[in-house]
Amino acid sequence: MGRTIHSGDEVLIDPAGTPRLGEVWAFCDAQGEILVHRYLTRKAGMFRFQGDTNDAVDRPVPPERLIGRVVRILRDGEEFDQTSPRTRLIGKVLAIRGLARAALRSFRR
Repeated sequence: MGRTIHSGDEVLIDPAGTPRLGEVWAFCDAQGEILVHRYLTRKAGMFRFQGDTNDAVDRPVPPERLIGRVVRILRDGEEFDQTSPRTRLIGKVLAIRGLARAALRSFRR
């Protein structure tokens, strides 16, 4: 994830619910690897995610590959709540920025 989750951080996952714009979620990719990226949008029943430092949007993820949303990040003995209104607003801004970048890339082609 880069900006939100650093290498070596631990995350606490809430396995319930449906992704909302800007939330950070854990899911399995097509190869079975667990990824933790920010939720952008849903299209044709598939979920779209993107890492904060990635330019490319991930391949669509079917609902059965969703694990859950990140509710806490543990880093060097500190705990960061991902459910506060401020954190959720920042997440939405980052998600909208990711959607805008994807739209610009497709427009330039």
